[in-house]
Amino acid sequence: MKDSFVARSSSVTASVLALMTLACAPSVSLQNRPCPCSDGWVCCPSTDVCAPTVRSCSGEQAAGTSGTAGATTGTAGAAGTSDSGSTGNIDASFDQPRSDAGLPMLPNPPYTIQPALQGTWVGYFENFTFPSLSDAIRLSLTQNPDGSGNVSVVLGAGTAPAPPTDPNGIWPPDELRHPYEYVEGVAYDAYEVQWSAGRLKFVINIDEPWQAYCQLQTSYYVKSLDDYRCIPGFQGGHPGPEGTFEPVITSADGGPIGPCITFDDDGHQQPVTCMQALVCGAPKVTCACNAAGCAANVNGATAFDITFTGSMAAGNVTIDKGHDVMLTRAVNADAAQP
Repeated sequence: MKDSFVARSSSVTASVLALMTLACAPSVSLQNRPCPCSDGWVCCPSTDVCAPTVRSCSGEQAAGTSGTAGATTGTAGAAGTSDSGSTGNIDASFDQPRSDAGLPMLPNPPYTIQPALQGTWVGYFENFTFPSLSDAIRLSLTQNPDGSGNVSVVLGAGTAPAPPTDPNGIWPPDELRHPYEYVEGVAYDAYEVQWSAGRLKFVINIDEPWQAYCQLQTSYYVKSLDDYRCIPGFQGGHPGPEGTFEPVITSADGGPIGPCITFDDDGHQQPVTCMQALVCGAPKVTCACNAAGCAANVNGATAFDITFTGSMAAGNVTIDKGHDVMLTRAVNADAAQP
């Protein structure tokens, strides 16, 4: 039986529940002590220890600061390039000019495509399906007029959702009901591309499709974090019983529970949309922000390792716990559609 797709929200529930205990935590005054933390300290989401600010968490950089964001990220390119720093090898509707220099992104050094491998390759994942129940993968290898290469990959089936236009709207349209790691139909750019004979290795940024949505958001300075968020607080959620605060989760039928809020630096409730609470709040901040604005963050890089042999290709992708993929060269444009 094929594995079911794991929702993004389920993977962070434990970390969010730990953050919810801050208000009633006993006093903890030393850095790197286990959470919960005392007033004035934050719980580092990735290590579950206390620190003065998220910026000072060991092995972790707060979203929206300049420089790197984890071991694989670099500095965003100059204004006028896309989210990936490339010149347009994803769907143009998602490749918008950037004004977010200094936000985290994956490195994208130039590369070339072997002429014999240029074109479209289509195939499937073994023992894995996306929410649409599709197991499809489409890989495009193209060459720019200047000689540089483009690699992009489409996962699953269907057409990419229309770019968002409302900062308070839900995107993709069914995201709050069924939050997913990947957006089917979107062409993800390849980063860190490496060639070795007929072997191709690269990674994609799972947050890349949210670039347009993040650019619509307002950037707020959160004093307690010494950092920026697209909500005026550290995390977002909904009011629970007896004045408690619960993370953004879904009900049994998949819908969001209750109106969503965040707490500002003074502890006051601020209303936010549940979509903003999901992508702007800790522990997984999909939209990174700084003083200039917001853009898609880098929360994870999915790795591809594919070897080409004639008109066939096979390899592995680190989706879920890792799954093999099989591809063949598409014979025409119609065959390239998943």
